[in-house]
Amino acid sequence: MNNSLDIDLSEIPGSEIRQEALRERDSKLVRVIEALDAIIESNEWRTLKEEVFDEVHASVERRLQAEANKSEVALPELYRLQGERKWAMRFAKLEVLRSQYRTELTSIRKIIPGGGAP
Repeated sequence: MNNSLDIDLSEIPGSEIRQEALRERDSKLVRVIEALDAIIESNEWRTLKEEVFDEVHASVERRLQAEANKSEVALPELYRLQGERKWAMRFAKLEVLRSQYRTELTSIRKIIPGGGAP
C-alpha cells in the first residue's frame, strides 16, 4: 500500500491560496534552517551552550527529580518544571530543533507541485 503524500493541489478548490501559504512557509523554513546552521557552527554558540544552556538543563533536571521524589508531589510545580525542561532541551539541542524544521520542510515539499523553493 502506498501512503505517500502525492497530492495534485491544482484540482482542489481554493488550493492556490494553500499553495501560496505553503510556499511562504517553505521559504521561511529555509531561512530558519540556514540561520540555525550558522549558529550551530559558531564558537559563540558552543560557549553559550556549555556555559548557560547545559547548566540550565542540568539544574532543571535536578529540581524535577527532587520534586518527583517527594512524598507529596506538588503537581503544579512538577508541571512547571516539565515545561522548563522542555524549553531548556529545545535550546540546548539546536540540532534537534533544526531536524524538526527540516522534517516539516520535507513534508511541505512533497505537497507543493514542483517541490518548493530550491
